[in-house]
Amino acid sequence: MGTEADREETRVHNAAFQDPAQTTALLNNNVTEWLLGTVEIPNDPSNTRRPDTYSVLARFLRCLVAPNYTVFSNTASQTQWIKEHGQDPSSHYVVSLESPHNAIHLALGGFYQEGAYNASPIRGANGDMGANEMAGFDPIFYFHHAFIDYTFSIWQRLWNSTKRGDLTLIPNYPGTILAVGQPPNFPPGTHIQMTTPLYPFKKPNGEVYTSDDATDLNELGIAYGPGSLDPLIRVDPARSGKSPFDIINPQISDPRRLAGSNPNAPNPFARTKWVHNISRAQYEGSFVVRLYARGHDGKEVEVGREPYLSRWNVKGCANCQNHLDVELYVPLDAATLDLLEGPADRTGKKAEIDWLVKVQALDGLHEFPPGEERGGESAGRPKVDDL
Repeated sequence: MGTEADREETRVHNAAFQDPAQTTALLNNNVTEWLLGTVEIPNDPSNTRRPDTYSVLARFLRCLVAPNYTVFSNTASQTQWIKEHGQDPSSHYVVSLESPHNAIHLALGGFYQEGAYNASPIRGANGDMGANEMAGFDPIFYFHHAFIDYTFSIWQRLWNSTKRGDLTLIPNYPGTILAVGQPPNFPPGTHIQMTTPLYPFKKPNGEVYTSDDATDLNELGIAYGPGSLDPLIRVDPARSGKSPFDIINPQISDPRRLAGSNPNAPNPFARTKWVHNISRAQYEGSFVVRLYARGHDGKEVEVGREPYLSRWNVKGCANCQNHLDVELYVPLDAATLDLLEGPADRTGKKAEIDWLVKVQALDGLHEFPPGEERGGESAGRPKVDDL
């Protein structure tokens, strides 16, 4: 594959990783860093404990308290929900299962992450799990998706939605409307429901499965043994009368991982930044979008990130062409904003925060200094606005 120069670069790269134990340690450390997060926001004088919105572990936990199946299921619906509810003080930050799903793909694919252990990144050297069209080549893909399905079953138990007919989709919601090539059996604009046929998967009698058919694991003859999320459920959700948040929050070691998700407590987020005007077509393969804040002291602090699982070449993918634009929302608590703005001057005015976007792609780090993100809608220049 590739040119002679490509093959030689690959040979040199691989020669540095002949020890299986070393390679395994590098991958394990990389995945651990993704799970626990490497965002470091400095402490303020009061040592305020801040919400965790960036680690993959927190995102797995947060998706369990997603308020409905539509938001839980995909990032397009998650984004729309934040748009609609983000300015409501009683609303809370939501995360879909697709978000940590994508992050694990990139972590297992050896994707470079600043501050994390990793193999020396070179263009094209990432593992199969880091790209949509190749992920199934890695045997760990099936373990990963078994865990994703297991996480779905935990969400069902928490929300008492384990039986056929318990799950519904919000009509006409982004993420529930089919586009070109998604899948080819339906015309673009089809509004899917739980009864929409899941081609090409057929039952023994020849009928095509639907999502309703896949809701009740007992009907499918599937059962999951105890997993890492089971200890979060110490009571019977159906009988306890408690919300999913009240069930799992007492069981987690660090309450910051669910801060901002309590439906019975004030929302701790004072502002939400919207990062947009980014297209998958600008980058070859998967990438990570990072938002940095440059505060009163001139130091850069990473305040949020989102991984995007993509293809090497989106031009040949009809479905991709309908999902080129990516965006992320970064909630910020009052303590972090105070830290970044610094003390007020004699007029009572605080420093303006500069927002920087960095896109970590396979070909290196793309940086957009302050001001460039406000430079119009030109391609390649992300924009940062308040929600």
